[in-house]
Amino acid sequence: MPVIGLSVLYFGGVGVSQFDLLAEGRALHTAVALPLTVFWVLLITNAFNLIDGLDGLAAGSAFFSTLVVFASSLFAPNPTVALLAIVLAGAILGFLKFNFHPATIFLGDSGSMFIGYVLAALALAGSQKAPTMIAVAIPVLSFGLPILDVLLAVSRRFVGGKPLFSADRDHIHHKLLKRGLSQRGAVLVLYGVTAVFALLSLVIMHDAAHIALVLTIIGLGIAMGVQYLGYPELSELQELLGRAAVKRRYVANNVALRHAIDGLNDCDDIVKLLGILRSTLQSVGFDGCRLGGDFPQNYALYSASPYAGRPDDEIRLDWSEPINGTSAWTLRLQLAATGRPDLGYLQLLRTGAGSPLLLDINLLSGDFLVALSEALVRANETAVTRMVPAKAVRVKIASNASD
Repeated sequence: MPVIGLSVLYFGGVGVSQFDLLAEGRALHTAVALPLTVFWVLLITNAFNLIDGLDGLAAGSAFFSTLVVFASSLFAPNPTVALLAIVLAGAILGFLKFNFHPATIFLGDSGSMFIGYVLAALALAGSQKAPTMIAVAIPVLSFGLPILDVLLAVSRRFVGGKPLFSADRDHIHHKLLKRGLSQRGAVLVLYGVTAVFALLSLVIMHDAAHIALVLTIIGLGIAMGVQYLGYPELSELQELLGRAAVKRRYVANNVALRHAIDGLNDCDDIVKLLGILRSTLQSVGFDGCRLGGDFPQNYALYSASPYAGRPDDEIRLDWSEPINGTSAWTLRLQLAATGRPDLGYLQLLRTGAGSPLLLDINLLSGDFLVALSEALVRANETAVTRMVPAKAVRVKIASNASD
């Protein structure tokens, strides 16, 4: 039966005939247009069947959607579709009087799928004369609640490893009941959601330039709604995305350390060395560092170094704010180079422990520390060769005075 119904619909002239995202300004080939038509009709038909879980829900949602189809057909204009849509809206409204909780008559699968099929067909027929943006956006938004319920069902079943087409009691209306709403209350809330979708579709119909604003509002609303409903599958998906972001940052920090190792291997200047040290350690999450040992004594004689003259033989680098008191925690690593087993130390500081330190500690204490130690030895030798002996300075000053 679905094949017969879809074939009659498509070959009768109602279908997705143009889609600018695939072929701008050109009619689609049957090999593309037919599958898109089938997908759309099956999506909407089954979507209305899925939300038919509470008295009056599917019929009420269909009533709002039918009004949007009617309005868009007047806008196109398409009088035939407009007439059929308003007739369907009247039939649904008359039926809804007896279908609202406590219901005395019910849609059943045949009723809900019939409404979904007719609405899908009317939306396609009504959009064929409309501008491209409206032709795509209006049908999707007018069926916003059923489509959203289908997407959530497929997503959570996929994440939870369940069959995609298996039945469950975790649809949007079921979650509202679990939140403590009555049947009437849940249905009225979802009527409101459907009305918002309908209103936003009318906004786009009036001015297509507002589509970005409308999509932003819908996205924020869906995000807050899903958060309120509390699907564990989607919560786990959020955790998975968070872990992926953490892993990406971990890799980026390790890459920064390896770039620093390459820079230190070519470095023989203390100012350049400290610049590499500061930029690297700051980017990977530290708030300051200390370099201690015998080597600062020589740097103090090298007047070109802005880090000279530390009385405690320690070079201090703080980049967030001066760390005068006790930091949250420190990591002290011993510096050692070829022929200098006790070169000094590198002390790493963090002022807070709210976020994890995302890097390979073995890379930091291994290759990075070796490269830093060797660079310090080279910088020390360069500083010594550039120093002017104090005796020569005094002789030169005395000679100038005698002149």
